[in-house]
Amino acid sequence: MAGFLIPTSPHSPKFDAICDAPLFGDDAVNVWGLDDCTENYKFHPNCLTDDELVRAMKKVDSLHAFDFLRRFLYLIKGIQAVITSATDNLVLLHIRLDIVTMFLKLLERDLVLPLKDVLELDPPTASPQEYLMEWVFDLMVSDHSLCSCYSILWLLLIRHGECTSNGWYKYLHGKVVQIHSGKRRIVKGALDSIRARMDLANPVGTVNKSRLWSLYWSTLVATTPLYEKSRVILGGSERPTASNSISRFSTVAWIIRNQFLGHTPPSEESIRHALESILALQAIWGADVEVVHSLWLYFSRKLDSMTDQRSKDSKSSVTELHPYTLFCDVTVQAFLSHSTDVLNIIRVALPSLTRQGVANYFMLIECLLRACLKSSQTHKVASGLIEFVASLFGGVEEAHLKWFCDWEVGRRCAALEALQNLLVLGLYGDSLIDREFEQSLIRLARLACRFREALVQQVKSNAAESGANVTNLTNLGYRDKLEQLALSFCQSLLPNLISRTEWLCRLLDAPLIEMLCSSVRGEWLSFLRDLLSSCCRCNASCPVAWKTRLWSDVLPYFLSRACTNGLWAKEAAEVAQLYLLLALSPSSNLSAWDLLSWFAFKTELSFLFRRLYLRRLFNDPDFLNSLLCTQITAVDVEQAWQFYTTWVTYRLIDDTDDHGSVPSLRAMGCELPDGVSTLMDVADVETSLLRLCQRFEAVETFRERMAFKSDTLRRLTPLAQLLNSTMERFLIASASWEVEITAVYRATASLFQVASSLLYSPDGVFTHLFNTFLLPPWRRLRESPVKKTTVQSCVAENLPAFLRGIAQLNFLKDPFIVRMLRELLRTVFFSVGAKTVASAIQTSDLTLYRAHLLKVLAQEFISHLDEPSSGWCENAQMWMNFFEEMDKGTMTLAQGLRDAPYLLWPVAALLANVGNAKSYTCLSDRCVSAFTTFSTRWTNAKSTTDDGVDSDTLRKDIVASLQTVYRLTTNPSTASVLNKYWKKFDLC
Repeated sequence: MAGFLIPTSPHSPKFDAICDAPLFGDDAVNVWGLDDCTENYKFHPNCLTDDELVRAMKKVDSLHAFDFLRRFLYLIKGIQAVITSATDNLVLLHIRLDIVTMFLKLLERDLVLPLKDVLELDPPTASPQEYLMEWVFDLMVSDHSLCSCYSILWLLLIRHGECTSNGWYKYLHGKVVQIHSGKRRIVKGALDSIRARMDLANPVGTVNKSRLWSLYWSTLVATTPLYEKSRVILGGSERPTASNSISRFSTVAWIIRNQFLGHTPPSEESIRHALESILALQAIWGADVEVVHSLWLYFSRKLDSMTDQRSKDSKSSVTELHPYTLFCDVTVQAFLSHSTDVLNIIRVALPSLTRQGVANYFMLIECLLRACLKSSQTHKVASGLIEFVASLFGGVEEAHLKWFCDWEVGRRCAALEALQNLLVLGLYGDSLIDREFEQSLIRLARLACRFREALVQQVKSNAAESGANVTNLTNLGYRDKLEQLALSFCQSLLPNLISRTEWLCRLLDAPLIEMLCSSVRGEWLSFLRDLLSSCCRCNASCPVAWKTRLWSDVLPYFLSRACTNGLWAKEAAEVAQLYLLLALSPSSNLSAWDLLSWFAFKTELSFLFRRLYLRRLFNDPDFLNSLLCTQITAVDVEQAWQFYTTWVTYRLIDDTDDHGSVPSLRAMGCELPDGVSTLMDVADVETSLLRLCQRFEAVETFRERMAFKSDTLRRLTPLAQLLNSTMERFLIASASWEVEITAVYRATASLFQVASSLLYSPDGVFTHLFNTFLLPPWRRLRESPVKKTTVQSCVAENLPAFLRGIAQLNFLKDPFIVRMLRELLRTVFFSVGAKTVASAIQTSDLTLYRAHLLKVLAQEFISHLDEPSSGWCENAQMWMNFFEEMDKGTMTLAQGLRDAPYLLWPVAALLANVGNAKSYTCLSDRCVSAFTTFSTRWTNAKSTTDDGVDSDTLRKDIVASLQTVYRLTTNPSTASVLNKYWKKFDLC
């Protein structure tokens, strides 16, 4: 009655009781003489009773009846006139209701002739009762300001319809049909001046069908509750007869077919109003299949064009239901009582639908299933619905063939999404699953798996055939859609999946895992993390088949996709820790040590992932305690050393400063065999490596030393391979890995400066590592200036560490070390800068080694002067800057004198080029000044030196260096310059 009622009603002198209490219901106690709690129903109106009217009419003879009735009409017209002009007319409306009600009661008396005269009917043969009821009908359907008290007029209309047309719905339908056809018979009379206008016609006089249908629906909704409740008042049965039930549903079906299936399509607002009215009627009548059939004739044609299932009013924040959603609600009510009939109605529509139509079609199926699962009593109906869905695809075995040729990938994706949604609904309904319904869900899961498998293969095949054309872009879109479907399906399953572990393998099949783990969205790692976390808590109850799939199918995808993507490093580190925790269980398919080795040393994995994972591993003392105490025994020496290598890797590549906060193994109560614990009881990795080198030096026999070295190299080989592969990937990668290569250079430098004597072997993996980092392929790096600059800065930063490492080796006789040292000094000097080399050499503590470095660098510089492209001015400027840096950074006079022979040797070679020396007098003067400075210092150092070295010993060392320079000088001009200045200063 929403179209005819106002929210609140005023107090009427005659109808206070009706206004203050519900019209009908549990609280309506004898308001109109209708009490649901009693068996004897009597009608006692609160206005003038029949007896009162009879007594009044007895006082009026037949001659005065005309005047009496005419005054009633005048009173009605007068009240109407006052109502029209008044601003606050709610009280007047109730007065009019009292008067109209009393007047209508007079119709039940034998006053036909006086009424005809009073009403001035045209034609005169018309029924005065029908005229008055037409007037009341127009009033009730036209005036929206009427309150609920006017429902008594609906009751009078209903009683009139029952008497004249053998049924209220038949009477109402007849009126609407007359209006619809434009043949409504209008009887003229005295009340025409105050007759309400229904305003159903257009300006041209044509009936506005949309307004008519709205009026019809509103009238049905308003009168149906009154009709059903007043059945006992009217003397009818409390239960509707079969014919009456058919009549009312036929009426609804007639409206639907005329409104929805006519030539003019209805508006969305009118459709929504009709469906809301049907829902209100079904709440009273119950559902009917014919109504669903009539609506389906309309909506089945609209499935392909409905894209937005929820429309939002721009002026309101309230979201209105889409008409199709309301249709689903209507169908649900019919399905629960007539499931087979409803399924037969909707069966044939699916094959011809588009992608959007398929999605909308299965939206209806989902609504049906959701309604079935609200009660365990309807699970049998739900089982039938699942079997119906399977039959749409030809059964489980034919799912991969059904419509394969006719349906493109888009429609198949929509169908797969629908099957997944049905599975989620079925598994996580509000009630428990019985055996029959569970078997239906198992068949549905198999159907979805077969369907997904065929779809994935189709997308792969199309991608292989299309290549790089436009079709391939479409296939990429479909693949992305499949990945989204896999991710959303898994996320929907996760909350309760572990509580039903027997469903793990049924739902998470190989094609689903492939699509899930192939997603470019990192959300799949969140799902995998939560899934593994649940598996760790319920590991004992997980099926063996699922554990096998977790290791054989999921783990390879995780390693190859998640662990190689630096953008997912944080999430991947969390998942990796859970995998390792799962591997600790006795029933694990993979050894925890093998898995740890993969995460720590598998070269294809992202550097950032490895760093974050090792940081998480070594900052979790509880997990470390479980790993070490349960997985390493006194005889597991190799596992202990593997753990040590992993720890060294973590210390070398991690860039944080909180290493000291990591608890020691001894504090955790873990004792590793073969003395590994003592190596790890320090926070500094270089100290640990020094202890390892001290063990090596403490070995007495040569054979034992070689065996110790061989074992150490074998155990630390994964670390060397990891560092080396990082450099190789850096060289071939399209993007610059500045952070990674910087960390790896520092790690290599730390290894080299501390343990080069232990790790170096002519044919060992560490030798290849040192060669790669100390002597990078500069020719390849020239192709990428950014990478070249990065490597140059790394070499310059770590040059002191590299030189300290070489000092531990046989740098005088080992051919590889000699070559490596020469190329290292030459490359850094000419590519990075002389200042870097000077700073590195000044950090060398051994006098012999420092002299050797200067000698090698001087030889390389002199040989560089002979190159055709070498410019004298640039070379002279470079060497003199290096000379001055060395002189400025040398703290003692004695050390400066020891450095002088090798520093002055290239200066003599520069002065030997007389032509260029005369052309650049400024540089020539700097070169000559260098010899003069040396001579002056030499003279001052004849008696003693500032570092306590005896002058005779110092003189012998310097003379020996001079003799070496003379012996190595092959250019006569250079030798002549040396003789000239050193003899002049009495140095020879």
